Amino acid sequence: KLQYVPFDYYLHDIGICLHKAGKDDKAISYLEEGARLAKEVERNADILAVFYCDVAISYKDSENFQEAERFADKSVELDPNFTLSWFVKAISQSKLNRKAEAFESLKSASGINADVLKWLAYPKNKSYFDEETITKLENHMKCEQNK
Repeated sequence: KLQYVPFDYYLHDIGICLHKAGKDDKAISYLEEGARLAKEVERNADILAVFYCDVAISYKDSENFQEAERFADKSVELDPNFTLSWFVKAISQSKLNRKAEAFESLKSASGINADVLKWLAYPKNKSYFDEETITKLENHMKCEQNK
């Protein structure tokens, strides 16, 4: 039995596959169109936040950090508890040399999910931030745990 898949989901899924294949320019087109359609048909905020976050990730991976931050912002506006969106936003801000903002976004992410420090253990993730920012986050989280 075949099931109907909404077209916005279909475009999103194609975009994810293209992203995984390393074809971010094409992935971004599909992901953005999927997000546009999802907004048009008034999907719930959680779904649209995921769509926007996936666009942000593709922009981040193609090193367009301004657009990555823009889409991460859209995602965070819809779902302020979406840790990954805060993390992508922090990466983008760090790469745009806005270290204080990046730290604040990392704080927001870690306030939702303490595993953010584990994410920073991965060399690629760690490479987006300077040591001072990571140390500052570690110290902040220790203080929060001691409260």
